[in-house]
Amino acid sequence: MVDRRVDEAGRVISPESKILEYKRDLSSPDRVLQAVVAFANSAGGEVVIGVADDGEVVGVTDPLAEQERLANLISDSVRPQLVPTIELVPMADRTVLVAKVWLGQQRPYYLARVGPHRGTYIRIGASNRRASAGMVAELRRDARGESFDEMVAGRAKLSDLDTAYLSKVLHRDIDERALFTLGARR
Repeated sequence: MVDRRVDEAGRVISPESKILEYKRDLSSPDRVLQAVVAFANSAGGEVVIGVADDGEVVGVTDPLAEQERLANLISDSVRPQLVPTIELVPMADRTVLVAKVWLGQQRPYYLARVGPHRGTYIRIGASNRRASAGMVAELRRDARGESFDEMVAGRAKLSDLDTAYLSKVLHRDIDERALFTLGARR
C-alpha cells in the first residue's frame, strides 16, 4: 500500500523507487503505461497518479472518470492482458489513483502499438528502461520457469563431456540415457 504520509508542505515522503512511480496526471499516457509494463515485467509496484514531479500531492480532478480512463488505457494498450488493481486513495486532502501491478505470469508484457521488441520495459531502480532483445528472451524463459543454464546446447555431443568426472560426481554411469533422465539431453 502506498505510503500516504506527506510533509508540512504537502509533498510525499516516500521517494520513487523500484516499486513506486509518481505521475502528475494522465496527460502523457505512454509514460504511465511504460511504468505499468515495467512493474509487470520486474517485481511489481504501484503507479500513483496525482503527485507532481516535486512530490506535491495535486490529486486528480475527476477521480472516477480518471480511474476508468486508466483502466481502459491499460486494457487497450498492454499485451498480454494485464489487470492491475486501481484504487482511489485519499492523500493530503486530495484523491489520487493508485494502480497496483503485480509481477505478471505471462512475461514479457509490452505496449501493443509497438510490439514486444520495442515496447517491453523493465524497472531498474526508479526508472523504466526499454528491454533489449536478450532481456525479452530472458523474461520469456523466466516466465516458463527455465534458466539459461538449463538450456540445451544444440551442437554439444556426449564426447564433449567428461563422463568419467560426471560419473564420479553423480555416483552413477553417465551415458545418453542418463543425460536424458537428468534433463541434460532432449
